[in-house]
Amino acid sequence: MQFMSIREFRAGTAAARKSLDRNEEVILTANGQPFACVVAIDPASFDQDLAALRQARAHVALRKCWASAVEAGTNRLNSTEIDAEIRAARQERT
Repeated sequence: MQFMSIREFRAGTAAARKSLDRNEEVILTANGQPFACVVAIDPASFDQDLAALRQARAHVALRKCWASAVEAGTNRLNSTEIDAEIRAARQERT
């Protein structure tokens, strides 16, 4: 894995491509903070690679939701309490 500023990436896409050949991914940064990951893919398995990436992103989002529920204590709600929360939320919208 290599870190590269967005400025370096814009100025040297050929270098970034070579780095992808060697490292598999380049992490792009802006103001020293990572904001994107550029990954090498095989054109023959593009669809599978994209599906795997999307699945990994969904898994991370699910883990964040679970951690948030644990922090708020909502992971311990039973079905009756969940139904009551849904009813209350729906009533607030109307």
